[in-house]
Amino acid sequence: MTCSKTGQGLLTLFEHNGHQFPAIWQHMLPEEFSWMRLPKERMIDCATCNMVVTDGYRPDTKCCSYFPQIPNYMLGLALKDPGCRPLVERVIAEGHALPEGTTQSLGALQIATAEYLANRFGKSQRLRCPFLNAVGECGIYAFRGVVCGSFFCSNDHGDAGDRFWEDFQNVLRQIEVILSQRAMTAAGIDSATYHAQLDAMADRIDEMYDPATGGTQKWKRKLLFGEFFENEAAFFEACADYVIEHINQLYDIATAEDSCDTTIAFKYEKALEQGLSQAQRGEIQCLPETQGDMIPVGALWYKLQLSARRLWEIPFGEGKVSLNPKATIGENRMDDSLSRLHGDRPAVVSLSGNTASAEPRRYFLWNEEVAILKLFADPVVIEEALFEKNEIADFAEARDFLAECLRKSILVKADCSDAAE
Repeated sequence: MTCSKTGQGLLTLFEHNGHQFPAIWQHMLPEEFSWMRLPKERMIDCATCNMVVTDGYRPDTKCCSYFPQIPNYMLGLALKDPGCRPLVERVIAEGHALPEGTTQSLGALQIATAEYLANRFGKSQRLRCPFLNAVGECGIYAFRGVVCGSFFCSNDHGDAGDRFWEDFQNVLRQIEVILSQRAMTAAGIDSATYHAQLDAMADRIDEMYDPATGGTQKWKRKLLFGEFFENEAAFFEACADYVIEHINQLYDIATAEDSCDTTIAFKYEKALEQGLSQAQRGEIQCLPETQGDMIPVGALWYKLQLSARRLWEIPFGEGKVSLNPKATIGENRMDDSLSRLHGDRPAVVSLSGNTASAEPRRYFLWNEEVAILKLFADPVVIEEALFEKNEIADFAEARDFLAECLRKSILVKADCSDAAE
């Protein structure tokens, strides 16, 4: 993809293995990412949200019951898009953004975590993402956050898929932190000074929430933005200009020797943490570390590569594999909301839980997939001869399907039939 001096090539999406990601991500990650096989997550369709049907999520929010962390340069790119600009300007005016990007004050975190603890995720209007437009669609889709772009309520590969996307998020989050601080300094607000100012506010953290907007009080924003106060859009666009100028060096910047010399407002972050109850702290996965060294991006990228390989591992010649004794294959009777949602799939495999009270997990299948699973009614060794059978040879996605079934414990090693997902 080409990128003009105005960043036009970054105001769109790029597709990889069926996923549509913000265009800048392909420049933030190493070239090897273009060859990485990703889970297709084919059971997920946000247009017909499973959770609206089965768990009572609001159709106008769905899983967008979350305040996204959008780095400063992404806000700047969104401001360069005429269709996104009014929404981003509103979010800025309401005090939801500081020089490093979007952020929540303590008061907003307390409200959000209380809602999460009350099992209101997906159901509470108070948790509605500020970037949703009037019809409940993402208003900054090409500039959405890392979690938003890689969150799936269920995974084709079960827990292994969940771990893969978590590792994917960790790499991109770390790169975002580094780039946002470099962009901030280049745009005119020194990163170290900014974090020192945040630390100086730690004792007044209770005063920073603006109940009228849900954002941060003006006095705090005025101090932190300095000369850019009430001209924040120009600052964020300058941050975007930094990444546009360095578009071909973004991963190199994130992995340079000084990349771990980023600054963190330890005192301020600790005050945020202490302002939450112990239970509430467990609901916030994105609070920055308050101690210890930053993990190098290269180490996180290596971990992601390992996670990707594990997704597709098939135990060739490593003992016999069979259908899990806890799995039952039957007809999709379309007798409840979830089965009707997957009405195009004529069969279902139900995997009973480890306790009598546990609801069975259900995976809806096509007939070709059922035919493959029946090959494992009796334990067999996965070897080349197996792949020559018509049931597998005639199904183009047979290897992917087998890998998914192994990750979900639909198929198990014959001596590990009690394996849990």
